[in-house]
Amino acid sequence: MLSAMLRRSKSGTKRSGIIIAAATLASAAVLVSGGTASASAQGSLSGLTACKNNYFNDCRGFLDAIDDLGNAESGMQDSISSIKNYTGHRVCFYMDNKYRGDYLWLDSGNEIPNLLATQYSRFNDNISSIKAC
Repeated sequence: MLSAMLRRSKSGTKRSGIIIAAATLASAAVLVSGGTASASAQGSLSGLTACKNNYFNDCRGFLDAIDDLGNAESGMQDSISSIKNYTGHRVCFYMDNKYRGDYLWLDSGNEIPNLLATQYSRFNDNISSIKAC
């Protein structure tokens, strides 16, 4: 089961700040506003699937972090509508290139089949960079 909470970050810090709202159940995905996440996160993105359409249609897999989806051959810049994370670690999805701006993190073993139908709807077709975090 996927649950989530909304959180605001101070610029330049990772997941620190004031909790704005929380959903029920175990935390699997979190929305963070502003700043950038720590660059120290390591990890392959093997096991990550991002899809242009809801419910995992027109999908791409990733092996490494991508700081600008517009420059990647994936054709996924501002086009992602569903995500699966089976990497073995948490992955962050950023609204801006170079791992900046608001980001959503998803723990390994979780999926969001339709970003538009969740509290993360503003991330639908707005993800520009991805990395382990």
